[in-house]
Amino acid sequence: MTFDPTKPVQTRDGRPARVICADARGGWPIIALIGVSEGCEETSRHLEDGAYNRAAPQSRRDLINVPEKRTLDIWVDINSFVTCTKCGLKYCAAAHVPAQCHYCHHTVTPIDDLLDSHRRLAVVEAQLAELTAAVLAFRSALADRQLLARHTP
Repeated sequence: MTFDPTKPVQTRDGRPARVICADARGGWPIIALIGVSEGCEETSRHLEDGAYNRAAPQSRRDLINVPEKRTLDIWVDINSFVTCTKCGLKYCAAAHVPAQCHYCHHTVTPIDDLLDSHRRLAVVEAQLAELTAAVLAFRSALADRQLLARHTP
């Protein structure tokens, strides 16, 4: 992943930063303001790739691009089953559920009483959000590890 000073940036340790200049003269062309406390910033100079120090392969002060948020649309088919409480025969909730069981003629509970699809979809959405956050954290850690391995002799 290449560093782009025109996109939103932060330090490697997560502090907010903003690039003021990307073409300064000298060996350190990027001038950035780094957030140090609420309402305070300090100036910092960096290399073209966002690195703070040529000698150190990674520094907590390196500039990196803020990870972009991605959205993922997933369609979920909730295919629940309704079971006759007397004989155990199952009916697919997505299909027509009869008022009486075909086998024992016992009254089958109406599907609206059994399915709470809005709640189930909310649970699926929350699980996907947690999974997405875990995947992004893993990918970030893996990228940092590969970057470190490239700079280690």
